[in-house]
Amino acid sequence: MSDTKTSLVQSIKSHVNVWFNNQLKKRKHSETSITLTHKNIYILPSKFGMAYLISNVLVYVLGINYQNNLVIMFSYLMFSFLLVNFIVAFINLYNLKVSLSHTVAGYQHTGYFAYFQLVNKDGTTSLEVSGDHIRSQFIDSIEETTQKLELQFNIANRGLHSLPRLKLFSHYPFGLVTTWSYFVPEKKTYVYPTPLSFSFHQVSQAEIESDSQSQSNQATVSENYQGVRPYIDGDKVNRISWKHYAKHQVLATKDFSSGSISEYEFSLQTVPGNLEQKLQHLSYLVTHAENENLRYSLVLPHAKVDLGSGTPHMTKCLEELSNV
Repeated sequence: MSDTKTSLVQSIKSHVNVWFNNQLKKRKHSETSITLTHKNIYILPSKFGMAYLISNVLVYVLGINYQNNLVIMFSYLMFSFLLVNFIVAFINLYNLKVSLSHTVAGYQHTGYFAYFQLVNKDGTTSLEVSGDHIRSQFIDSIEETTQKLELQFNIANRGLHSLPRLKLFSHYPFGLVTTWSYFVPEKKTYVYPTPLSFSFHQVSQAEIESDSQSQSNQATVSENYQGVRPYIDGDKVNRISWKHYAKHQVLATKDFSSGSISEYEFSLQTVPGNLEQKLQHLSYLVTHAENENLRYSLVLPHAKVDLGSGTPHMTKCLEELSNV
């Protein structure tokens, strides 16, 4: 019952969030960069400001009841001070330009990163940036010199994600008012499966035989094959002789002459675990192969990445793993 209630609440929040983002897009909060003006700056009294306003009303009522002009004038002065706070707070955020510089894809255990640039030739003081999946950031002052802001979005779900809505707000100058605006960056980035190494003893006999038959996750080499030798810690994953292991239950490494060229095919069918674990294992194999400057391909149920190497190739493989 509690799970159903929780899922219902999350569904409602999701729909409200989508509706609210659509409204913000209509007010031009959704761009790669925005400049804050009277069209997209909002101001209301803060909690402290509401207490101040209520106190002002009580002072005014007191002055009216006792027909004391001095008390009434004091209440007018208090109200005028609040109005000045509204004006100063608006000027503080006016002309602030916020731009999305770039994003860096990450893994499930780290999330992804987004980099922003903030500049205001008129100056902005005491700005805070908050949003979903991030820790609020406080910026003391922003001037003509471009200020860089790095945000880490802690999103544990793999896949392609849109950057969430950011709230830019300030309680400047005296905390009596809250001035804020929103920024909905038009950018998407990936969260890759966390690389997870695995022991060869996790692979079942059936998987070993299947691996031997399909030659997946095996090296395709030149004809300079010299046999097998005992396994040594640090040997590359795909040089393990699974056929030898299946017969003798002893790990051995295929030995090639120095002139051999290795090519690897990583397949979802030949790594152990459930779907998420398989994807994490493949993420580990891809990143490890790239670090070793090897050529490799990736075979998935509904996608295939041809043989290659290099950072763009690794990125393509990791994106396909994220999309499974």
